[in-house]
Amino acid sequence: MKKSLLITLLMLLGFFTNGQSRSEQLQQLFDTLYAKHQFNGCVLIADSGHPIFKSAYGYADLDKKTALNLETRFELASLTKQFTAMAIMQLQEQGKLKYSDSIRQYLPGLPYHGVTIIDLLHHTSGIGDFLGWTSNQIDTGEIHTTADIIKLLPMNTPATNFAPGTAFAYSNSNYVLLAAIIVKVSGQSFRNYMEENIFHKIGMTNTSVYSRRTAKHPLNNYALGYEWDAGDNKFVAPETMTANRYINYMDGVNGAYGISSTVEDLLKWDQALYTQQLVSSATMKEAFTPQKLKDGSYAGFEESMPYGFGWILTTDTSENTFVWHTGSWAGYSSLLTRYTKRRLTVIVLQNIGNDVSPNALMEPVSQILDQEQNYDLPEVPALKKSIVVTSAQLKPCVGTYQVNGDSSKKMVISSRQNRLYAKYMEQVTANIYPSSAETFFYTVIDATIKFTKKNGSNYDELTLFQNGHEVLMHRIQSIVLEKQ
Repeated sequence: MKKSLLITLLMLLGFFTNGQSRSEQLQQLFDTLYAKHQFNGCVLIADSGHPIFKSAYGYADLDKKTALNLETRFELASLTKQFTAMAIMQLQEQGKLKYSDSIRQYLPGLPYHGVTIIDLLHHTSGIGDFLGWTSNQIDTGEIHTTADIIKLLPMNTPATNFAPGTAFAYSNSNYVLLAAIIVKVSGQSFRNYMEENIFHKIGMTNTSVYSRRTAKHPLNNYALGYEWDAGDNKFVAPETMTANRYINYMDGVNGAYGISSTVEDLLKWDQALYTQQLVSSATMKEAFTPQKLKDGSYAGFEESMPYGFGWILTTDTSENTFVWHTGSWAGYSSLLTRYTKRRLTVIVLQNIGNDVSPNALMEPVSQILDQEQNYDLPEVPALKKSIVVTSAQLKPCVGTYQVNGDSSKKMVISSRQNRLYAKYMEQVTANIYPSSAETFFYTVIDATIKFTKKNGSNYDELTLFQNGHEVLMHRIQSIVLEKQ
């Protein structure tokens, strides 16, 4: 009994690491997360290019129980951006383009006057994100390519959201446009350019530009992605969930995502960045130099987190200076962190979207690398489970709700196949799941919706609870319940 209590306290307060090596501590951390069903993926952590810990946990295919290994490929999601940026750096170094060039010089059909290549690299263009497009803006029954996005941008995003260079707004559209410029300038497909000029040059033999839904031949040893479906209370393929359907119809797009790789290949990439194999040291330095906006502040998520060329930077000069990026795509998450002064590398690839987040992993891994006495286990929310409700119970919820006096803040609640869905403003329609007949929760975000009746059989109000805020909306109309 006393031993169990002690173990529980250690789990709550953090693991003490007296006498343990970094490798042993890292093994303990990831073994614990795996035992708690909070990590399914591959991890590699290196010191000066030499792995001090690497391991694979869990499955590449949950249904077939196919185990992951260190050569399993994962969708990198936004880690792709640093490769796209490298291609631009190479073309700039070869004199085939300039960072100061207007993007209309290469893509003349676009209406974005004043937007330059450097604006795309630093997310200071003001061009909106295409991943937020709805079925009214793009055909969700087709698999689209980069060329399709370029064609639709002027119609769906006719102007920038701010004057270029005056603000920072992370947008996947920026790196899709960079991919299109690479194709235009090089005369090669994005895939061929990457293979010939980056992957093959540094020995990344298990890395490729890959669209699983359009590829003629599937990749061997590929990790399938999964998300938790609280309706059926099990892990499912992400595209079976309404909020994640974009991974089907946006699957053929390159530049912002679309590269698949392994932890060992990413270590080769990390190490190549310390050399001049791909570009000169002067050009490389530009990738990790913070860019200032026209008001003198740094372009980035915040003043201490400026954005480089596909990298999030730190601006201090301590020994812990690091550059990093995460990636997120339905069913996948990724992390590459480089402690450049200490030559430490952290690479994490996961294929279950509800596991511990890469950001949450950074703290304990950093504590271990700093050889602190103990490290903190990241907190991972428990998987939520829904109750069973009937279509008759769902029907009173269906309708359009609006904040009084603000017609822009609307919530459309719909139902089909005994499931309830919510669409808030211009966000993607998402499944919501019942914890009671009146209260429903999201799994894609940490939020809940509570319905309230005043008169009649239908619900008259709903309240959205998110980030400590409450948004009250009143029913303005009913909509037809879709066929079951």
